Amino acid sequence: MHHAKDPGCRAGQPLSTQRDSQPVTRSAKRYRRTIFLGVLALGTLVWSAVDQFGIPMEEMIDLFLTTVLGVLSVIAVAAVVAVLWFSLRWLLRDRS
Repeated sequence: MHHAKDPGCRAGQPLSTQRDSQPVTRSAKRYRRTIFLGVLALGTLVWSAVDQFGIPMEEMIDLFLTTVLGVLSVIAVAAVVAVLWFSLRWLLRDRS
């Protein structure tokens, strides 16, 4: 554990941001476990689709890339709408 006068301590860095002084909380463990189990379940789903149902891996890759493209296009459209929204608010606020 570092103290304020310890040479290993960075100047200006609060003691609460140092890693060794913060124990891992129960909610952080639960969050990590949930992420791990979700990734494991997704891997199992892909494996079962390829192995059990005979879906070729190339088709799974095509489906994955199509999904990524769809998500990116939704994000791009949302970004354009947000920029238009904020631009219109800015223009209308200046005129009144």
